[in-house]
Amino acid sequence: MFFILCRGDDMLGPGKWVIVSIDRCEDDDKYQSKIDVDMHRANRTHVAFSFKVYLAEEFDYTVSLRIDICKYVDGGCKAYQTLADESAINFCEKYAKQNVDTALGMLDMNGWPLPVGDYAVEDYIFNVAELPENAMYGDFVGKGYLIKQGVEFACVKVAANFVKNDDEDED
Repeated sequence: MFFILCRGDDMLGPGKWVIVSIDRCEDDDKYQSKIDVDMHRANRTHVAFSFKVYLAEEFDYTVSLRIDICKYVDGGCKAYQTLADESAINFCEKYAKQNVDTALGMLDMNGWPLPVGDYAVEDYIFNVAELPENAMYGDFVGKGYLIKQGVEFACVKVAANFVKNDDEDED
């Protein structure tokens, strides 16, 4: 505990998020729904995503969400936090409403539910600066699962770093 208190200024504070990658989960074959994402950096503050999704289950209010987050430390990626909601839609509306509404608009969808089928969005622009400005510094991986009736049917993996503002990557 003493170490954490002494080193606190170096562990948590202001900075910026860098989204490193978005990929299928390693064990993707076991999921009914398929998600393919292509990501590129649009500029210093924005990332562009193009994605294709085959949705094997109707995406309605009965679909739950779990995000398992690990943080890289000595010895690998260690469990850090789990976010979950009994309704993925409620979670999206609470934490990412504007982003989700924009993506739904690009699909010519006017809201929920999303029926089973194929979906594609080209060059969805995400402002990374909208993410929290204060967090734990480090490298993280989050695996997001969509679950219906207790069965995981989709998974996507996101790698991101939270860096101090003076550590900005000028790519």
